[in-house]
Amino acid sequence: MAAPSLPDNRARILLQAGYAYEGKWSVVQWQGGDGIWHDVEGWRGQIVGGQVHWGVVEKDFATDPFRWLVYDRAGGQLITTSASFALPDSITHVVTVSVLPVAGE
Repeated sequence: MAAPSLPDNRARILLQAGYAYEGKWSVVQWQGGDGIWHDVEGWRGQIVGGQVHWGVVEKDFATDPFRWLVYDRAGGQLITTSASFALPDSITHVVTVSVLPVAGE
């Protein structure tokens, strides 16, 4: 499932993974007050064109922490995890997150 196309003026998070991750599965997680990470419903999908992005609604602006996980396939082996990040703080802000290249590729 590819990420939906979003208008340029909408707040979003963008995973810049690069083509080493083409076709891999990505999941965004948020960390609860108890320190446990939880998958964000609806923010998971295949990396296409080396990236994936999700829109952020105003009620969630500037919340944190979040992180991006990349798996070899849906339900598969974890490959890498991004550093934690906060969601955009305004309608026109895009938070870009990068991950390290897949080892050996």
